[in-house]
Amino acid sequence: MTDINWENKFDGIISSYSLLCLPPNDFSLMSYKITKALKKGGYFLLFLNEGNSKEAQVQEVQGQQMFSTGVSEKEIRNMFEPKGMKIVRLERERCESKEYGVEHELMFLMKKY
Repeated sequence: MTDINWENKFDGIISSYSLLCLPPNDFSLMSYKITKALKKGGYFLLFLNEGNSKEAQVQEVQGQQMFSTGVSEKEIRNMFEPKGMKIVRLERERCESKEYGVEHELMFLMKKY
């Protein structure tokens, strides 16, 4: 996904937990690429687990060793707001499963200005 290079192409983009598999530097790069790919007035819907990216680790996810991290609301704001994105809606939810235990999920809806 870090190879994409669109500019002013989309009215909306959705990321459902996929960015959590990226190391912090690539996550930051994707915030730039996503913003660049959106048309002015376009929306970005982002789902992720809340946490601290400094606590990232390689762990088993559905039988595969993958990089995995959580990200804080502050980190998302610091990555996207300076690039012209405004958070228009933010929701939190606590989710518990046998496979992953307790997770704190975040949903951001952002708009490009």
